[in-house]
Amino acid sequence: MNRPFGKDSYNDKEAIILELLTLSGKLIQKWNVEGDDEEIQWMLHHCTNPALKEVLKEITVSMLHVLEAIGQLEPVNGITISQKMNIPKGTVSKATRRLADKQLINSSTRPNNKKGKNISYNSSWKGTFFICIVICIRKLKKMSSAFSVSTSKAN
Repeated sequence: MNRPFGKDSYNDKEAIILELLTLSGKLIQKWNVEGDDEEIQWMLHHCTNPALKEVLKEITVSMLHVLEAIGQLEPVNGITISQKMNIPKGTVSKATRRLADKQLINSSTRPNNKKGKNISYNSSWKGTFFICIVICIRKLKKMSSAFSVSTSKAN
């Protein structure tokens, strides 16, 4: 007989709790990603540099997150990015290909790598510059929001 909360079910409870935590983390991440899309739209609206605006038009939220992860963890491989960001390896692979096409990241393989699978990524000078601009724009957005809230409370 299998009891729902018997002494043998302790591992089952841990597995269920772990799964619930993982799923709730993914749900929170989904909400954050949707918020980031609004963030990209805000950046596009307030950006005056045509070259930067062009990159913002072509970049996806996933690409932005992957680029930021590469900037923080470089040199880093796709598996590590996938694990740290809790996104599928295929998403990382697609994003890194597109980022490399836009010359925002560089990729390299180890010389003794047999199948060419262990690829490391680092941000290019364009990618580093782009990350810095995005961080500055985010700070400006937060300051702008805080300022508008404080002025509306004063009125």
